[in-house]
Amino acid sequence: MIPSPETVPVTTDLTAFGFASITAQSATDPAQRRLQAARAAKLDAYRNLAEQLYGVRFASDSVVIDARVREDHIRSHVEGVIAGAEIVALEPLGNDTYQATVKLPAARAALLQRRSP
Repeated sequence: MIPSPETVPVTTDLTAFGFASITAQSATDPAQRRLQAARAAKLDAYRNLAEQLYGVRFASDSVVIDARVREDHIRSHVEGVIAGAEIVALEPLGNDTYQATVKLPAARAALLQRRSP
């Protein structure tokens, strides 16, 4: 049995990283695409932080016919509140990627865990 986040207290600061491609953004203007990628990288970092703090709920199913996998579906869900995190870095990584780094102090993380539903 995996312990729930409520039973595993956070004792160290949490750090998470997020990434986003510039060319994958929908804008036609290059400057707007960079802004969109920077925003997407921050959101990805926050999601990764929420995964550390609250865990991830998974659901999956597979269809096997004649001993061969025909379909395999995996879904994940993360939900929680992230408050008090600091964006410590937001920078280009290579020519097509933005990387965001966020940090949540241990005391703040423990408080958020106690307040989670």
